[in-house]
Amino acid sequence: MKVTKQQIGLLPVEFKSREVEGDLLHFNGEEMYCIRNFDQMPPFLMNIVSSSDLWMYLSSSGGLTAGRQNYNNALFPYETDDKLHIAAANTGPVTIIRVLEKDKTMHWEPFSSSYNGLYSIERNLYKNTIGNKILFEEKNLDLKLTFRYCWMNSDNLGWVRRCELLNNSGKTRRVALLDGLLNLLPWGIGRE
Repeated sequence: MKVTKQQIGLLPVEFKSREVEGDLLHFNGEEMYCIRNFDQMPPFLMNIVSSSDLWMYLSSSGGLTAGRQNYNNALFPYETDDKLHIAAANTGPVTIIRVLEKDKTMHWEPFSSSYNGLYSIERNLYKNTIGNKILFEEKNLDLKLTFRYCWMNSDNLGWVRRCELLNNSGKTRRVALLDGLLNLLPWGIGRE
C-alpha cells in the first residue's frame, strides 16, 4: 500500500493506493464476483441483464443510464460510455450521511470523489454470477460505517435500488441520511 499525505487548507488529507483483488464468493446468500478496491482501477462499463425489456448500463464510477425497451424510454439520459464515466457527479444515485456526535457532526458522501482522501475508505464492487444484480460497497474505516447500494431488476417494479447502512462501531450511533437519484428523466421525453 502506497500512502501520499497532502493538505487541503489546514485539513490533512491522506491518499492510500490499495491493491485491486478479485474473487468469487458467497455474499448475502448468492454467488458473486467481488472486485476489492475497484476505485483504484480506471472506470469501466458494466451492464445488468434482464429477462424482460429492461436495460441498464453503468460505470464503475456510479454514472448510469437505464430504461425500458429502447433509448426513448430512458430513466436517465442515454449517453455513451465515456460520458457515463464522468456522469456520477450529476446523474444517478447520491447519498449524504451526517454522523452526529456530542461535540461535532461528520459529513460523508459515499462514492463521491469530492471527499477523496478525507476518510480512510475501502470500495468494493459485487456482481452476481447470473448478471442481474450489481452491488457497490464503501467502508468508511474512520467512521466505522459501511454503506451499500444494489441495482437489480424486477418484472413487476422495473429497476430497483436497495440501500443499507451498517454500523461497525459496536456502539449506538446517531445519523441523518439523505438518499436519492439525480437527473431522473420525466416520462415521455424522447432522446431528441
